[in-house]
Amino acid sequence: MHRFRPVFVLAPLALLVPLTFVACPSEDTDDDDSDRTIAPPAGCDLLALTNVVFDWAVTIEGEEYTEDTIEDLMVEFGVDVFPFNFPGSITERAPIPDTTFTRIVITQDPPEEPDPEFQAMVLRIDYRLPDEYDIPVEVGQGVFSQMVMDISRGILVHGFAIVQSKDDGGEILFIAEPSNEGMVYTPGPNHPMFSVVETRDRACPNTRNDPGACANPYNLSLQFLVKPEEVDGPDGPAFELYPTETGEFTYLGGAFQVVNLWSYGYREISQEANCQNSYDWSLDRFSYMLIRTGAAPVAGDDDDAGE
Repeated sequence: MHRFRPVFVLAPLALLVPLTFVACPSEDTDDDDSDRTIAPPAGCDLLALTNVVFDWAVTIEGEEYTEDTIEDLMVEFGVDVFPFNFPGSITERAPIPDTTFTRIVITQDPPEEPDPEFQAMVLRIDYRLPDEYDIPVEVGQGVFSQMVMDISRGILVHGFAIVQSKDDGGEILFIAEPSNEGMVYTPGPNHPMFSVVETRDRACPNTRNDPGACANPYNLSLQFLVKPEEVDGPDGPAFELYPTETGEFTYLGGAFQVVNLWSYGYREISQEANCQNSYDWSLDRFSYMLIRTGAAPVAGDDDDAGE
């Protein structure tokens, strides 16, 4: 069984160069004035799913530390990246009344040897996923969760993963990369699943154009490359997915679905003085999640597997 071995410091994405084939016009239609514009792929019309949204807090010896509290402590002590690892058992899982969120509570397991001073730490995760998706855990299940916070860019980038307990094989159940300005798990040999996660620009303008904006938004596709199952082994499947599309694959006997929640970038960026603000118009933005196939609502779109 595979183990979850995340890395926490971002590095440049590996480069996967796409090959584009253009059909040659026939002799009877070839003309110097002919229009050779290539029709955009159908995926250009796909906009986005609801993003993964989550908030968390941990209670230690009766005191609750929220994500905001921890971010303040990171700034105070000069810590750029904080991975919080938490093993325990699911003790609560239920919708939060009058909201669209679900709450998972993970409670630290007691030590094998009785300790009258033991006070279990408790982790609360409040989350919302796209409709029909949910994190595949249940009350009583042993899990290992990891919440990662990265403020090295001057803005919070966060994500999280949930893995089965070692007694159940330590298999990945869920990973979310929902942040607007980066990932917390670096693609490559130490990523739990992918060698490559990168955007592709297929020249797909979308319908969100704002005439007064500083740039025009374009849909991007995401390229995923599943890492080898063993050192020096062959690469796994590759997927090119537009927003809302999914790819299904197996890895070390487990069945998974990766979901492109949304991916876009800005083009035709204005250089006017009033557009020079703190917003990075040149940055490609995307969000994805990974989930066990059995917990996904529909079969994935894997037409591009092995591309």
